[in-house]
Amino acid sequence: MPAILFQKAELYEENAQSEFFQGMELDDKIYDARESGDSRNEKALQKSKEDHLARAKKRPLVAKDL
Repeated sequence: MPAILFQKAELYEENAQSEFFQGMELDDKIYDARESGDSRNEKALQKSKEDHLARAKKRPLVAKDL
């Protein structure tokens, strides 16, 4: 049973890292939209980045939450 919980915790961590990196990857696109004056696209990309980072933080923090 502990091995399964450990694997589940690792999966949560990997998913959180993936969400974080997906959010951070949008920085260049946000910058490009800002430089081109496309404020609508910039806001949409910024919202998407914030959503990814929020999902990255929603992972369980302790084993009892698994």
